[in-house]
Amino acid sequence: MKKVKLINRELFIQFTYDPKVVDCMRRLPPGRKWVKEFRAWTCPPSVDAICSLREWGFDLDDSVLKWEKEFLSPSTEKEQIKPILSEDIGMKKKLRPFQEYGVGFIQSRGGKVLLADEMGLGKTIQSLAWLQHNPKARPALVICPASVKGVWERECQESTNLTTHIINGWKPYSLPQADLYIINYDIVEAWTESLKAFQTIFLDECHRIKNRKAIRTKAVTSLCNKYAKHILALSGTPIVNRPIEFYSTLQLLSDRFGKFWDFAQRYCGAKHNGFGWDLTGASNTEELNRILTSSIMIRRLKKDVLVELPDKVQETIPLDVDLSYYQYAMREAKIAWQNNKTESHIQDITQIAKLRQAAVDCKFDSCCEWIDDFLENENSKLVIYCIHHKTSDRLKERYGKHCVIYDGRVPQKNRDQIVRDFQTNPKIRLFIGNIQAAGVGITLHAASNVFFIELPWTPGELDQAEDRCHRIGQKDSVNIYYAITKGTLEEDMMEIIQEKRKILGQVLDGKPPEGKEVSIFNEVVKRIRRKNG
Repeated sequence: MKKVKLINRELFIQFTYDPKVVDCMRRLPPGRKWVKEFRAWTCPPSVDAICSLREWGFDLDDSVLKWEKEFLSPSTEKEQIKPILSEDIGMKKKLRPFQEYGVGFIQSRGGKVLLADEMGLGKTIQSLAWLQHNPKARPALVICPASVKGVWERECQESTNLTTHIINGWKPYSLPQADLYIINYDIVEAWTESLKAFQTIFLDECHRIKNRKAIRTKAVTSLCNKYAKHILALSGTPIVNRPIEFYSTLQLLSDRFGKFWDFAQRYCGAKHNGFGWDLTGASNTEELNRILTSSIMIRRLKKDVLVELPDKVQETIPLDVDLSYYQYAMREAKIAWQNNKTESHIQDITQIAKLRQAAVDCKFDSCCEWIDDFLENENSKLVIYCIHHKTSDRLKERYGKHCVIYDGRVPQKNRDQIVRDFQTNPKIRLFIGNIQAAGVGITLHAASNVFFIELPWTPGELDQAEDRCHRIGQKDSVNIYYAITKGTLEEDMMEIIQEKRKILGQVLDGKPPEGKEVSIFNEVVKRIRRKNG
């Protein structure tokens, strides 16, 4: 007797005991197990499992054949997911249709999913919309890189009615009441004993727990297993590239993936190189993708939903960092202004320049962390804009052969070659440009992501720099990121630039401006001096 049925979305495998057949069972995809009370093996349904069972001489029940036919049929309709509409859950910001579908997918999976949308498609807002829709899933905990803690807080405040608290520091303290708590991976282990009773845990950039032996991974895993009913893992990385990096995450989301070595041998191209096991490869990737997409994973690419996206998607990244450098520069500026009672434009320029550089020094490491995440998670290129040579030189020193640099110091005869190298060489991932030198006259549409470490003084310069990527030949929506140091003049600069953009937009659209045009520099000086006496 060798029979297979499909019962409750599981293959139910029975046979008369035979050691050889038992060995075959152990070669089935991860998730297979022996169920003692039924004296049978079970396994998640997959085309590969069914093909193997057929080769081993099993009789396949009609229920199995029906599942296989429907799965392989090109005309098979996708599972009917009911979108969760923005207005139905009281969102402050309207979701795009594909995002509403994403929230519906999370709901259909009971809040245990791998949200793997490509960068720029709104994984954060979809997660928060689901949390707003499910009051019983609160309080929730976000575990994320330090560089995006402010992004979660800002998005939550702008899009939902949920309250937030950012957890900082290695020493635990009594937490205030909130719907959503935000902590970075680096300090989770120190807080493990204090983080309890969370119904939901979001794992942003979940590849951060790829090393299952690391203290960080053990701490996160312990939190999820002890308290969380719902786990939303977020990553823009295609899992088929490095499956081993996601094993710890997948194990938290589903029991379909079996033991570590079963998973490694089946999906990671496990090879012994003479010194140890190399698990960095990939194997049976189509099977893994089918299992994931039929169970816990949703992934959309920009090209799939381009019709729903604006030409440019702009996002501010508020960085909450140590302001020691900035506070020292501010004290020096305050003393200089107090000692010179008469207004001096030269002095204003000098002090503002020092404050801007201090703001960059404070956030530089956090910006590099963001860039590192981009390089690790994305297969695409990134354009980085700076103002000061010091900033671009530090980036060049850090990223070396992976980048090119384009500023006023580069001879004119070499500039075209630098652009060509970035446009055509897949090994060059970063273009580091000075806004004045590289913000006009060149085309960089090999990239669809732009990252501003420093801001210019006019919205026109900002738009021109952004549009180096947003040009004819660009096939994707362009993602624009502004890295802003919280608690510094950069916040004032960004606010005034956006106000001025609205005025310019009203003029260009033929509408009367709502306010008067202002000099950004002069307005920033006034604000800084007013705030600091």
